[in-house]
Amino acid sequence: EMQQFNTIFPNEETLLANPETEARKLITLKNAINLEKKRILGKLASGEPIAASKVSELNQKIFEIERLNDMLGPIETIFSGTSVQDATNSAAQEILNKALNKGKRGDRK
Repeated sequence: EMQQFNTIFPNEETLLANPETEARKLITLKNAINLEKKRILGKLASGEPIAASKVSELNQKIFEIERLNDMLGPIETIFSGTSVQDATNSAAQEILNKALNKGKRGDRK
């Protein structure tokens, strides 16, 4: 399972090169963990006998999924409104402007 999820997580090395692809990975990740949560809840609700240790393990997984969902936040809205490329360009321009302004202030010593 961990190997599968590692391919879903955004890669920090390619985040700046292709932020839209990396952002879509977060949406894929959230969908995958929510499907897992649904599967676990279905198993718990099925009425089939489950060992207490297994119930505890499944409840722990649900807890972990909820924590990850909280950390991810409302990523479903990531592509509504401003495009990722526009946001990236704006951020890059702001960084460049701050760097240029810092250099100008440094020359006034």
